Amino acid sequence: MLFLGPLASSSPGAVVTSAGSGAWGSWETWVGGNVPAAGDQVVVAPNHAVSIAGDVDIGHSPDIGVPSALSANRTADLPFPSSASSAGAALCVKKGGTLTIGAGRTLTVRGNLDLNSTLAMEAGSKLVFDTSQAPHPTEAQYWMKIWPVAPSFGKLVCRGTAEAPCRIESNPSNHASIISGYHLTVVGANAGLINYTPVGEGGQIDAEHAIFQGMGDGKFPAFSYRPGATGTYRLQDCAFNRCGRVLVNGAPASITVPVTTSFERVRWTNSIPKDPTFNTAGNWGILLTGAGAAAGTSCRLIQCDVDLNALLFDLNGYTIEDCIFRGGVLGFSPNATNPAIPASFKRNLMRFVAGQNDRLNLPYGGTMEDCLLIHDYDTQDNPHFLGIHYNTGTATVRGCIFWYSSIRGVVNDGGDGAKLWEPSSGTRDNNSLLIERCIFLPNGKGPDDHANLSCNITSGLMITANATVTVRRNTSFGGQGVSFGETSTTYAGAIKAVKSNLFIGPADSSGMKMNDFGHGETNVVAAADADYNAGFRMKSGSNYAAGQTGKGYDLMKLGGDLAIGHHDLDDVDPQLVDPSRTPHTWSSSLGGNGTMADAMSRLAPNGTAAIQDLLEYIREGMRPKNPALKGAGDPLDGSPDIGAVDLASPAAYQSWAAGIPLALAEPPPDAEFEVATYRIHAPLANAKRVFLRAEYRFP
Repeated sequence: MLFLGPLASSSPGAVVTSAGSGAWGSWETWVGGNVPAAGDQVVVAPNHAVSIAGDVDIGHSPDIGVPSALSANRTADLPFPSSASSAGAALCVKKGGTLTIGAGRTLTVRGNLDLNSTLAMEAGSKLVFDTSQAPHPTEAQYWMKIWPVAPSFGKLVCRGTAEAPCRIESNPSNHASIISGYHLTVVGANAGLINYTPVGEGGQIDAEHAIFQGMGDGKFPAFSYRPGATGTYRLQDCAFNRCGRVLVNGAPASITVPVTTSFERVRWTNSIPKDPTFNTAGNWGILLTGAGAAAGTSCRLIQCDVDLNALLFDLNGYTIEDCIFRGGVLGFSPNATNPAIPASFKRNLMRFVAGQNDRLNLPYGGTMEDCLLIHDYDTQDNPHFLGIHYNTGTATVRGCIFWYSSIRGVVNDGGDGAKLWEPSSGTRDNNSLLIERCIFLPNGKGPDDHANLSCNITSGLMITANATVTVRRNTSFGGQGVSFGETSTTYAGAIKAVKSNLFIGPADSSGMKMNDFGHGETNVVAAADADYNAGFRMKSGSNYAAGQTGKGYDLMKLGGDLAIGHHDLDDVDPQLVDPSRTPHTWSSSLGGNGTMADAMSRLAPNGTAAIQDLLEYIREGMRPKNPALKGAGDPLDGSPDIGAVDLASPAAYQSWAAGIPLALAEPPPDAEFEVATYRIHAPLANAKRVFLRAEYRFP
């Protein structure tokens, strides 16, 4: 309903300005007593607060962004004028002003919305950008332009609830966008280039339970923002459906203040891929996060679900945890001048689709922990999982799970683990890669196939003389283990240590712990530094000498000490709890259909399970039961259990959660009793899952 005052409304197409604070539908709120009517352009003047208590429709439906209307150069930057002459904006909220859309109400704008101050949306309210009455409705593009004219101004606030979310929509779909901290010019008759020009340091979005529907498209982002001193963005429990990208254009190098950005429990569904013919300065993917920012930056991406490939760029200071990347991650995208090291990258599920080899790079000095890296397709061979590139320091890959879901019948259809590229500077004394406690699952054909490689631990490519690799306490299926010397030289001393690892070969017992493809120098690893590993279904290997070496070392050039793997345990079945466990079997165990899609749907923010639950399910399957592996690892590392997962601890175990003891039953007489606990949710009364396992073994 449109509320009208006692005076006649203004003529369509007029510019109506607020006279003071008050209700939108009150004649007292507007200059001349003219309540805005359909077709009008509206200005909320400085320091006025206007509230909408009924449905409102404004704007004159200009042809913004239509090439035929603006000749060869078209522009989305048509700012609202200070004079009364009309331009692209249907609504402008001036400095200090506030416009509030009341609960359950709809504001329809037929033109741009210029936000120099605050637009507040209450629960269940809706903002619709409507090009349907423009002369070229399928070509016009309307914009919410958040342009701060001073610190703390230029703000969109959404206060929806789970039951009554706020909605920001385009009608028709995909003809509106949000841009903050920039004005934007599209150059060329075919919209071949977007130019972004900074305006201030970016505005603010503070949104809870908001749905962005049909915003942006393959050319224009749904939401483009510029972080900085005043450009702060917090989206919590929000969703983007059938939208274009979220695009960060980054703070310039001159900004030295911390940057604050937070996306928590944000979901993207039915997203529109970037138009490959449209040049947007080399930015790809649906989600481009980060900014070159000062120390103290607090940027978070927590429990988000992104349906298309994500370009994670300029991640300095970012915390990225518990996220689902259904279309994979294109980089941390480090480069020589911007190493892009996140503060934390943990418990993320990255699912890569066909054609996404060589996309994920971890910089030296960065850490990836407790993540799942999954190549989920059956249409090509040789997936490449990870590259280490640029910056300096120690890159750490810890507790991660690697899986190639293919069930193709090709013998060598597995892929490459970590590739070592050049660091930005320094020598091998400054740069290294540590791979520890990771699990390299058998591929989709399962643990007992003759061709079950997901990937080797290290790719055969180690194209640097200025870094070393340490591989310790991993569990690796498939039979290629640690590889090197594939197509270029791997230098002497490149591998610092390979110790306390569990290697499990394919069904034909052709497995290798380490192998040289032919281009390794002498003593890529010293014999004494490849030791205390365990092997099952290993071939003897060319370096094997009975009673002196371990099995599974092949074609390696050794000088001096030849007793590689002297303390290895070979031909030892680790007796894993259930090596067939994968995300597919996890889905089935929870009553699902055993697909990757179902597994992801059960993870937060969509379902109630956590990525940690999936990790623990797989790790429990990879837990050895053979006591020969207990304490058999490298003595210089404290003689740990061999492999990525510890054997169960001996003796009775008692744990506490929120101060509540977990009482254990008495073991049977003369039995050795073992129990392990893997996840306790506190407080215990709210526990979703408690994983407990007890074993009784009689002498």
